Amino acid sequence: MQITELNVSNIVPNPFQPRETFDEEELVELAESMKEHGLINPISVKEKEDGTYELIAGERRWRASKLAKMETIYAVVKKVDDKEQRIESLIENIHRKDLNMIEKGRAMMQLFRKHGILMKSRDLKSHLRDIERGGELSTQSKRVFNVVKKIHNHPRVISRWLEVISADEEVIIDHLATPEEERVDDTTIARVATIDDKELQKKTYAKIKTQNLSQKKASEFVTGIKRLADKKPKLVKVALESELDISFVEQMSEEDEPEVEISKEEIEEIIQKIKASEERSAETLSKPIVQERYAHWNNHGVLMSLPSMCEKVFCPFCGKDGSHIRFTCHPDKTAEEILEQANQNHLDSTNRTEVNDIFADIVKERLAKLKAEKKDKKG
Repeated sequence: MQITELNVSNIVPNPFQPRETFDEEELVELAESMKEHGLINPISVKEKEDGTYELIAGERRWRASKLAKMETIYAVVKKVDDKEQRIESLIENIHRKDLNMIEKGRAMMQLFRKHGILMKSRDLKSHLRDIERGGELSTQSKRVFNVVKKIHNHPRVISRWLEVISADEEVIIDHLATPEEERVDDTTIARVATIDDKELQKKTYAKIKTQNLSQKKASEFVTGIKRLADKKPKLVKVALESELDISFVEQMSEEDEPEVEISKEEIEEIIQKIKASEERSAETLSKPIVQERYAHWNNHGVLMSLPSMCEKVFCPFCGKDGSHIRFTCHPDKTAEEILEQANQNHLDSTNRTEVNDIFADIVKERLAKLKAEKKDKKG
């Protein structure tokens, strides 16, 4: 690996990498450290035809070098094509400390897909378990392993990322719409996602959120709910609607199901908590920028299947493969480029408080639909 010194002003950001939110205080601290100690880890770039250098990894360090008013920065110049660059950018993106587990899970799925591994998260988790156990691997598990070792994370950690994105869509949407300081822990969402019944999954999540259970208590509650659903299904409602500890409910008999008595004060307190939570959610959902984020999140989720679908279809008129399928407004864009832009839009929207005019009509439609749904509920 050859390290060279490049002019900071001759380096440009990577168009394939989703834009990051950079903590200004942390950037200033890093800049001060670089002034005193220099750059410890060089950035990586590729040379462009116009003589500039495009970032592959290290945008935070590059930004800090500009804050420190450094004229040059150490870099590793790599010769990579666009596909390799996108893969390297994805790997760099996965290691960002500000990403939540949902974002990491989706980025991981993209990474697998770019290596030609087109499987659902449930199937991928099965291969990750095989890798974690060790021993002889199947051909498919070896392919998964070759991707996993590139990001230097334990298979169990990656499995949790994939677990969380398999949660019911309504759970994920509510989770992302909740202010960060009031959110259920990402690990808890992964545990909730292990409940096969989607309706039960949503009710379990709602109970955990309303009662503000700790990560440990939430995990115990999910385990208990799954056991009850399997062995004592009649008691699931008791566990979800009462204040009884899950371990106590598990010891109850379905035949001797007691009347659960709750004081009027406790009932009123629960009602007020639910109302407050619903009001906060309604207020958050009514914000145009939140609806734009939802639109981009849903759009990207649907488009994630586009590249793999295109590989399986062909034109019924001329026999050309599915890669020729395009949006009529941008016929020059490939399925991969469309997906990249959808992801870019979603991440960009999380860094804005105002709606992008391009998507104003989409936001209006979503808000109108939300208003109609509220009216129907009241009716």
